[in-house]
Amino acid sequence: MSYRMCMLLLVVLITCNFNEKVLALCADSDTLSLDFTNKGISDVGGALFAGCNPVASAIDLSWNTITALEFNAFAIYDFNNQKYVPFSQNLRSLNLSNNRISNISDKALTFSRNLLLLDLTNNSLTELKSGIFDSLPRLERLILSKNRISIIENGTFTSNLRNLKMIDLQHNQLTSMEMWPYTIKPSSMLFIFDVRHNMINQFTNNLNYTYDLEPPYKTMTYLDFNKFTVWNDTWFTQYHPHNRKRFYLSDLSNYILVMSVNPWVCDYHMCQLVSSYQSFILGDVLSRLIVCENPQELRQRPLTSLSTQVLHCNTSVPIIR
Repeated sequence: MSYRMCMLLLVVLITCNFNEKVLALCADSDTLSLDFTNKGISDVGGALFAGCNPVASAIDLSWNTITALEFNAFAIYDFNNQKYVPFSQNLRSLNLSNNRISNISDKALTFSRNLLLLDLTNNSLTELKSGIFDSLPRLERLILSKNRISIIENGTFTSNLRNLKMIDLQHNQLTSMEMWPYTIKPSSMLFIFDVRHNMINQFTNNLNYTYDLEPPYKTMTYLDFNKFTVWNDTWFTQYHPHNRKRFYLSDLSNYILVMSVNPWVCDYHMCQLVSSYQSFILGDVLSRLIVCENPQELRQRPLTSLSTQVLHCNTSVPIIR
């Protein structure tokens, strides 16, 4: 037998062995939760779900070697109508954690419209593209932690995701914070946006966002363990371009920021913030006290315990120690 024939036979045997494992897993047509963990799967498509329950509610594809999600990843081909249709209209939970996913097609999630949970923890994503999650109107929890995300395009988080209760972006490579929690306009009364353990050191407005004070919800935004050092008084005025002279933190009273654990430098840059604390303007905008890391003599001191004199608020040059 030639070398080429031997290799072809080997490929066929490996493929058959893999399909047997999948079919064995899906042999029970009543199984609603499909467990494909650690099966060496590198591609996701209709063939993977052959013989599986067409009303499955959960798929666990964690700990595989998947690198991309194509448009038909969770679809099967309907030969009668000559089009792709969802593998399961009942799919609620999709676990893709601990793979190598670096690319998600624009339409990859189109056939999973009823998802409530999407877990993409510990993959290789570097950016989130505009509209990538728009086909998931019922989604409640989106977990994107432990990737390498540094870019979130405008249009990634929109009001199409109003049912979201939590977005987890911990342990990524973001360097700035946009008004993503507000652009979603979530229906939940308490929405959690978690960006701890990134490299964020400022608030930006590349979204060209102007805030809306009508939504009654509160947004808990976790910004601990980032790179904030000083406070910039213009960060929030940029969300209300019509009057930049006012200090608009008070207007964003539903935007609860948890950001105390950062390398804060307590100098004159903090004066406006301290003044607002002392005049009770801030309310619960900062839900936990900012604690100083520098200068050394103020280390571990809560910002609210410092007077404007201690911060040298009448000077224009930061105190360096």
